[in-house]
Amino acid sequence: MAIRSSAGSGVVVSLVVFVLLTILLLAGSIVLWGDFKEARDSGIQREKDLEKYATKADRGSDWLASLKNASGRDSILNFLHKQNQELRRF
Repeated sequence: MAIRSSAGSGVVVSLVVFVLLTILLLAGSIVLWGDFKEARDSGIQREKDLEKYATKADRGSDWLASLKNASGRDSILNFLHKQNQELRRF
């Protein structure tokens, strides 16, 4: 004998859609969390690399702004390198 179900086909379809959406949401969350972690780690590494050349206090100082203006189109590091070479030649 076949067992009759009291649930209609609409309820079954709704349940299947709910389960599929839940699985897709879980997969999407895992992918986004991995990308977020990678971006956060990359940002932390960039900050550590930048700290080798200029601390946060240095980056906010007034003399750095004047150095940026004096460097023109060159990078500040290139400008300082040229200044150092000129001083050594002198």
